[in-house]
Amino acid sequence: MLKKEISMGFRLVLIGCLILTACVSTRNKEKNALDVNFEIAEANPHCGGAAPMPDDIYPMIEPYVGCELMIYSVNEDNQRGKSFGTITTLTDGKATTKLPKGKYQMWKPSKLLPFSEFIAKEKSVNNSFYGYKNEACFQEWYETPDFVFEVGEESNFKFVYHNRCFTSHHPCMLYTGPLPP
Repeated sequence: MLKKEISMGFRLVLIGCLILTACVSTRNKEKNALDVNFEIAEANPHCGGAAPMPDDIYPMIEPYVGCELMIYSVNEDNQRGKSFGTITTLTDGKATTKLPKGKYQMWKPSKLLPFSEFIAKEKSVNNSFYGYKNEACFQEWYETPDFVFEVGEESNFKFVYHNRCFTSHHPCMLYTGPLPP
């Protein structure tokens, strides 16, 4: 009976030590993490119609509201590594997270789907005024991170999606419809 109580006591002490070690390890990781601030914007060109006002500057830079991007570390071979979560921009196009120093990539969630699902999702516009480039264009887009950055001395980042007229920042979509007067 005494042997069983000692064994149970030892197990409880061991479990307590493991929990304490995990808490200290998590706290140390949080100490090494920096507050990283992102500002995501869209650059919109003038696409015809009424002439712009003389003081209008194009492309117009506007906050990208609700932009969801997944953050991954960069491995030694420059490939996507460990996931560090997701950010979603607020009404001002800004988002904040904590990251340790290192190199990172940001990916739109659709690029993490299987390639066939990615193409199906990104070819969702079915209109006679729109067409798409070849599969090689989609493959290249699929394999390219949206943004790459390095947290070190710098922890504030601004990224811009450069939109095209009528197709947003979809690099494989073509607009063949009429142009505004």
